[in-house]
Amino acid sequence: MDYEHQVPLEIEQNFLIPDDIEARLDSLKAVKVKELKLCDVYLDTASNCLVLSDMWLRRRNGNYELKYPPQNKMGSDVDQYQETADKCLIEQLVFKQLAHSLSNSKMPKSLEELVPFMELTTYRKEYRLGDNISIVLDETNYGYNIGEVEVISLTPETQQQGVEEVERAIADLRVQTVGRAEGKTMHYLAKFNSPLLDKIRSKLKF
Repeated sequence: MDYEHQVPLEIEQNFLIPDDIEARLDSLKAVKVKELKLCDVYLDTASNCLVLSDMWLRRRNGNYELKYPPQNKMGSDVDQYQETADKCLIEQLVFKQLAHSLSNSKMPKSLEELVPFMELTTYRKEYRLGDNISIVLDETNYGYNIGEVEVISLTPETQQQGVEEVERAIADLRVQTVGRAEGKTMHYLAKFNSPLLDKIRSKLKF
């Protein structure tokens, strides 16, 4: 069985947070579901094999998570990534990718041998809009705030519907969207590790 194809797809769009966002959420009858603190440590090889392949491995509050692009992405400006917290699947995907880039002598033996290249803390407010739409407001420990509308697609058949739901929620909120370059991780790298960001943008073409 191919467990990778059972991994949910996150369909998401970042936006700038307006001063009256709480009122806009209230007008749409969005419900706050939780507030939480996220401590993220992003991991890679010394030569950044993973992020240069658009694979983002992190320990979030101590637990491994991996975001990576789907095999089939819908034609849209909305970001689309598969995400899993299944450590066995993460190891399978990570070491499969590293095998394309590293010799056996340089191959790490475990995820624990990968090195941190980015550490950030986020204070998050999460809202629910309808049955499927999540809206989060993130405040980072380095002074950057960003919002996100997200829908989880569990099957390829609902992927287009998810994209449309995200786009409709953005329109209803009347917020200014921002591209991937203004996302939380890219903004962090622009501030603290611009050489790596330049490599990523050159390789991934955004």
